[in-house]
Amino acid sequence: MYKNRRFELYLLKNTILSMLPALIVYVAVLVIISAFNISGKFMFEYATGPSAVSKMHDNNIENVELHISRANYLGYDYFKNDKIAGRYYYTFLDGKCVFLIIDSRDDVIYDYVIRGVIKSDKVSYRYLLSQCAADMNIEMDELESITFGYVISEVDYKRVFYLIVQVMIVAVLLIAMNVILVGIYRILFPWRTPSVKDINGVANGKLAVEELNKQLSDNLLINQKHILITDKYLVSPSLFRTDVILTDHIEVWSKHMERKRKFIKNKDIYKLIISDSEDIFYEQEFDDESMVDEIIEFLDKNCGKA
Repeated sequence: MYKNRRFELYLLKNTILSMLPALIVYVAVLVIISAFNISGKFMFEYATGPSAVSKMHDNNIENVELHISRANYLGYDYFKNDKIAGRYYYTFLDGKCVFLIIDSRDDVIYDYVIRGVIKSDKVSYRYLLSQCAADMNIEMDELESITFGYVISEVDYKRVFYLIVQVMIVAVLLIAMNVILVGIYRILFPWRTPSVKDINGVANGKLAVEELNKQLSDNLLINQKHILITDKYLVSPSLFRTDVILTDHIEVWSKHMERKRKFIKNKDIYKLIISDSEDIFYEQEFDDESMVDEIIEFLDKNCGKA
């Protein structure tokens, strides 16, 4: 498919590698959402009564939505961090007394939809049950027989926290999807990639891509891993970007040697630095000095003296 389209192959590799992190992030976020049921933290499942709530709890569903015709204040406040976060209410559903924690100051609440979490704290529940039994002057076992075993708390649902998490997840997915879509667009229209748009002196990117394909196929004068030179272009492919310089625009070039540590030992590294007519600098490192010398010799013969 990419025979005689070497330049487009470089652009394709650059685009795919640029898309890869976004694709990994996108898939990873979706897997995490599915594996840990994060989306379930943002939604509430409607329950018709205590039996439905019990089934939800058995299925590890925490968030419940329940319609209450009437709820009465129990006379006890619910504290979090030494502050009143809500009040305890009770209502009767399907013949069961259900305890609720609602952020309200009304003694009686009518026609209310509570969205909260199912609390299964037996210690708190039994303490509340004992207090109610003492106030009603009845046996605790008698009260427990008609009382639902879980408390539904509106105030324990971390609304702000989950909203922030939801916004962050959506933002990450949108950013990743944008990168992926831009990558697909550049695969379909390679002349729209930054590598082509940034070539100085080129007005028609599509024609430039076609010409570069032809030049790299038919007029290749120097063919190295990091640098390819034709009679018109110098092409420097790398993992994420392929730089292209018109040889007519090259004005200054030089070679420098540096001592760098690679792995466990120091090694001589040779740098080729090129500047074009727009004062844009390109730098490439080589392990082999002869490769730099080959390019320098070509530039000396074909681009004037540095």
